[in-house]
Amino acid sequence: MLEARFLLPVSSVRVAIALFEDEVSPRFCHAKSASIYTWNGACAEFFGQAWLGDAPYPDRLNVLASYGVQTLLCGSFPCSHHPAALRLGIRVVCGCSGSAQALASRLGESLAAPPANCDAPEDRTQR
Repeated sequence: MLEARFLLPVSSVRVAIALFEDEVSPRFCHAKSASIYTWNGACAEFFGQAWLGDAPYPDRLNVLASYGVQTLLCGSFPCSHHPAALRLGIRVVCGCSGSAQALASRLGESLAAPPANCDAPEDRTQR
């Protein structure tokens, strides 16, 4: 596991988009990788790619945390793992779909969305 932490200016947010090929992964558990962006309040700058492979949830979240990810955008995320994400400082926004590139171009809108709704099995709102 990587232990490096990437420090960000206070006004920046590190965002991961879970990927299934070039699309937003419909489920975080199926994402083989995540594109990571730094959002500075006006635009998104590509930071890098995190390989998730077939790792279990705790390891996937630790990989994202090692890149300094503060927000994860994905299709769905199990509520049982939401507390672990929060402990690592990762806010989860579910209901994202479509092209990962298109989602990256409208990160500001996605970051303004409410976090995952863990009262329901999945938050299915579209972004």
